[in-house]
Amino acid sequence: MLQMHYFILINLSCLIFGHVNTLSWYEQVHGHNISHERPDHTHCECGKKNIFLSSRIIGGREVFENEFPWMAGIISVNRSRIICGASIINDRYVITAAHCTVYGFSMNDMKVSVGVHNSCKWDARNIIFSVEDTFPHPNYNRETHFADIMLVKLVMSITFNKFVRPICLPKFGFDAVVRYGGQSVSALGWGFSENHFLFNKECGLRIVDLTLFKRSECPTDVSTLLCEACAQIHRLHLQVNPDCECGESGGISNRIVGGKITIPHIFPWVVAIFYKNKLHCGGTLINNQYVLTAGHCIRWVDYADLSVGLGMHDIKNPNEGYIAEIDEIILHEDFESDELHDVNDIALIRLQHPVEIDENVKPACLPHKDSDYTGKYVKVTGWGRVHIRGEPSQFLRQATLKVMSFEVCKNTSFGEHLTESMMCAYNDNTDACQGDSGGPLLNQRADGKYEIIGIVSWGVGCADPGIPGVYVKNTDYLNWIKYHSRDGIYCVDR
Repeated sequence: MLQMHYFILINLSCLIFGHVNTLSWYEQVHGHNISHERPDHTHCECGKKNIFLSSRIIGGREVFENEFPWMAGIISVNRSRIICGASIINDRYVITAAHCTVYGFSMNDMKVSVGVHNSCKWDARNIIFSVEDTFPHPNYNRETHFADIMLVKLVMSITFNKFVRPICLPKFGFDAVVRYGGQSVSALGWGFSENHFLFNKECGLRIVDLTLFKRSECPTDVSTLLCEACAQIHRLHLQVNPDCECGESGGISNRIVGGKITIPHIFPWVVAIFYKNKLHCGGTLINNQYVLTAGHCIRWVDYADLSVGLGMHDIKNPNEGYIAEIDEIILHEDFESDELHDVNDIALIRLQHPVEIDENVKPACLPHKDSDYTGKYVKVTGWGRVHIRGEPSQFLRQATLKVMSFEVCKNTSFGEHLTESMMCAYNDNTDACQGDSGGPLLNQRADGKYEIIGIVSWGVGCADPGIPGVYVKNTDYLNWIKYHSRDGIYCVDR
């Protein structure tokens, strides 16, 4: 009978194993040459998947339990969940993507799970190992994803058995694109389902069949990346609660109130961020544990002095809403700031405990990636100053603005400071002001739901004639937002 043996062509960021001297780098890290001979252990034949009664081809569906016994999960202890996939390559090492530690979490927060199938629960086959060290490739570039590969050394050796065994490594100099270009390959992971969301019952390891593009077919000159595989593997899974829907307004009316006090709780996703019990910034609840805000709101303060007010309309009413403590601050890694403007001005706040979704506290929807809002009338909300020299508003206020084209905004007095990840909105005598920073710029879709398309970022003055406000363009940061908030549970966006 013909036996199929699998070997690893790419890691989780689509790097072809065998380019950028990955095998020689592995030998340097591991301390000896790689042997491709069959090990003398009963359960140590690499790359041999477990055979089940059914031989059906599974595309984008859950695999049989422990069918691919080399699959491992990188666990964040603080978040109590798998946040990256990995492959067992011998009894002390797994291989994964370098960005898993650079963007996600530190080595001290890392564990490795082997024998795992369901990412939402653990069973007796699942063994968790502590990490002794990590070895990202020395040529790793987080901007281009070049050499996005990393070895993780475990504190103890893995005992191989029927459910846990290593994947084979290709021979040195092997070129996967030349050998398999145009052919079908398989990718494994706990990623998105078809609708890009993952319900709790769908937490099993999944497989998807992909076509390995020839190098000449790739849209960019990235000889170490696999085009089609990258488009699929980089998808994340988001847990979804089917019993709630995002972006549904509260209150008793949807009337537009330009620059005036809103109806209480009509925007139940808007939160107040307090610094030492005083209004500091606004933010937006996007799932049951994460608030989206501006990077400059949290960059220069001790987050131990910050708290988040949810379900509030009157911020001076102690009986309204409640205060949530903060577990973690995630600032965009490329955030920059000067006296006039902020670049990559985006951050996430992870709350200590998941919030209960109700009429007064519910998340806004995220926008769709390719949406263009130029010319649309949108809303900005917050408790900021009503006048540039005034005090913060006691009550949540809203204003209606019009989104300007990027080209028109570039022609303003500060246009040279704009980047394409920013957007402008303007209306006569109406604007966001100090205290509104970090709050949402909202678009009401045809179905009546609200999506957060921007974050109040920077500007010159407040409602100065001819001067628009500048907002973070959220469609450019969707992957970043979803990646860093993926352990929260989203409401359905139907």
